Amino acid sequence: MNDNRPIRIGIIGTHYATAVQVPAFRALPEFEIAAITSGRYERAQKAASELGVPRAFENYQELLRSSEIDAVYIGAPPALHCEMAVAAAMAGKHFLCEKPTASSATEALTMLQAAQAAGVVAMMDFEFRYRPERRHMAQMVKSGYLGRPFGVHCETFSGFLLGPERYWNWWSERSQAGGLLGAAGSHLIDNLRMCFGEVRSVRAQLNTGIGERPTAKGEPACKVDSDDSFSVLFEFESGMWGSLIGSGLCTVGTQNRTRAYGSSGSLLLTEPFGAAGRITGDLSGSESTLVGGLPDGSTVRLSPPPELASSGTDIEERIRLSALLCRDFAQAIRKGSADAPTLLDGLRCQEIMDAVYASSATGRVTEVTRHNGN
Repeated sequence: MNDNRPIRIGIIGTHYATAVQVPAFRALPEFEIAAITSGRYERAQKAASELGVPRAFENYQELLRSSEIDAVYIGAPPALHCEMAVAAAMAGKHFLCEKPTASSATEALTMLQAAQAAGVVAMMDFEFRYRPERRHMAQMVKSGYLGRPFGVHCETFSGFLLGPERYWNWWSERSQAGGLLGAAGSHLIDNLRMCFGEVRSVRAQLNTGIGERPTAKGEPACKVDSDDSFSVLFEFESGMWGSLIGSGLCTVGTQNRTRAYGSSGSLLLTEPFGAAGRITGDLSGSESTLVGGLPDGSTVRLSPPPELASSGTDIEERIRLSALLCRDFAQAIRKGSADAPTLLDGLRCQEIMDAVYASSATGRVTEVTRHNGN
């Protein structure tokens, strides 16, 4: 697009999309929310009525056929991402895809190739890249603050999978790309790649603490085979190593934490919890902090420089971060190409996740299979 009219965005999905993405797009003059659709038409109608969206479509195919739509946000369950992304590309619609990217790296590659063939902009909704402290950490690592990096260790703990309202749905099925690794782990894997580059191999174990959940209040329980806890060891292409552990069943110390250390210094990034699926209470009354340590034992809180700080706004952080990403999505559509986070970033993250699933199934160290995404 080379004109200055608002980009007409169609929303696919009515859960996370209506809680976060619709307010994020609406906060930007670059976008006009033109339509919404869902797996159930009545749900789309209800969301359109409550949010003031002009039109609800019966299904995503009908939305994509509309000449009144320029781009779409894909917020459906991840097992549907590939078919929806390919259909969007074939319809000439730019798209912003929710994470995890897809059910497999093969699907993620198919999505990327479809976007490239159609010449549409395709980006991933890794909104936590826009936390200033996370960007500052990546900048400091790349500037050599750590010296020669030795290791990095990430953890994410929350209790949001313990609640009685957590009924059985696609989240409960591994075949539907459900589980904590895709919801919370994918964000941290993306951050590891942003700071330290590609991963060569992993050794992992995925666990299911709650093995069955009711489909609704008072209904019989169904089997759960997706992960609610995980533990991963990484070897990076650079030779350094790292770890990632997480659980959605822990109610104390609920936050993300990343420790990195090297020959010249150490860094500790502490962040409020913010995994997909937890719409309210993400911040837990805390804020992100980045602390630097030196070999003499001194430490100091590191404030991001102004150019890395988020733009001034008083909207809630999760929406603000998404709005900053959506603003970059608009700029990418205007110029015809995207910077990060692109669908290639989504593919690389999915490749690592595929290796994690394989390693957990076999109990062996598993090499990350890299696809040629250009």
